[in-house]
Amino acid sequence: MSVALDSRLDHVTITTDDPSASWPSASSTERPAAKALTVADAPREIARRDAFPSCGVDDIALAEHGDPDRCFLDAVLTGGRAEFLEFAYGTEGGRFQFLYRYDGDGAPQRYRTDDAGSWVQENGALILNPDCCRSSWSFEPWWGTDTRL
Repeated sequence: MSVALDSRLDHVTITTDDPSASWPSASSTERPAAKALTVADAPREIARRDAFPSCGVDDIALAEHGDPDRCFLDAVLTGGRAEFLEFAYGTEGGRFQFLYRYDGDGAPQRYRTDDAGSWVQENGALILNPDCCRSSWSFEPWWGTDTRL
């Protein structure tokens, strides 16, 4: 929805999105096997987590990294559990870990390392089809939900 305000007019124009536009559908309903991914230097909360179906690891430094972000999105869209581990690299060096988890209900979670190597847990939402990323979604943390582990 968008709203156009024009102080020269005595009315407001509201344009709504096409109601026939559908919510995205999952490309697959297949679920990978439940397997807790190994996360290096993980705090107890991560190391002892319940095993969810694993979508794998996405490391841009590897030539073949599969499509774990699509697997994770499919799980969220169909209400299934899933997790995947992503590695990102800073422009000034350093490798950052991001563990994305969804338990089939509520908000997706992200566990991430910060600049100091400490772990932070965040709840958030998936922004679909962002312009920013190579993925079909981007994680948007909700303000005030971050917890240092």
